[in-house]
Amino acid sequence: MSDEIIAALIAVGGVIASILVTLLIDWLKTSFNYKDLYARTVSGNRTEWINVWRENIALFLANAETLQRCYHDKKDFPKDNPDAALLYRDMIKARTMVTSRLNTNEENHVLMFRALKNFEWNTDWENFVTQREFIENLTRQILKPEWERVKDEAKGKHN
Repeated sequence: MSDEIIAALIAVGGVIASILVTLLIDWLKTSFNYKDLYARTVSGNRTEWINVWRENIALFLANAETLQRCYHDKKDFPKDNPDAALLYRDMIKARTMVTSRLNTNEENHVLMFRALKNFEWNTDWENFVTQREFIENLTRQILKPEWERVKDEAKGKHN
């Protein structure tokens, strides 16, 4: 074989090897980018879900406490005051926002649904505090694993 043919074969082999390496790098890069995009999208959506949940639980409990305090300070406040009607409406709206995000296949979610639906703001203070603390504790129990999933997904781990 002549030197020119050997040089040409080496050049062709180099081009083919270069193409294969480029394709392999592109495939790896695409795979990594997909996993990264998936992790960012899922963890972002889950983080948004957690934040909306917290905001609505806080709004529900804050309005309930305001109504509870006013109810015991002024017995006519909830019946005659338009501000009370707005507080109550916002409390129910927040409750609905939370309950619509519950998974009825999970025990803590079912407990939360019942606690929110059976919540009594116009009761004595001790009963009110007991209900509030139950909801706050249950919220932490529900959100902790969700936050752990966010952290895992951000690291690229899939559940």
